[in-house]
Amino acid sequence: MRQDDTADEFSEDAYVARQSRRGNLPILVALGVVDMFLLYQAIRNPGLAVAFSLTAFCAVTGFVAALVTR
Repeated sequence: MRQDDTADEFSEDAYVARQSRRGNLPILVALGVVDMFLLYQAIRNPGLAVAFSLTAFCAVTGFVAALVTR
């Protein structure tokens, strides 16, 4: 380690990887579209299977959204 190197700063040629939410946005949009379709189906034709699938898929969407934002 050279004298002018410090532990808190990166050198000029260091590669710094940062996570972006923009790369995960299409996944969340696709899950949201499926959620909206299932909600439409639940309103149009209420039934136990549609309500269960809407609840389950919304839970999956919420879980994925929580993972993406962390």
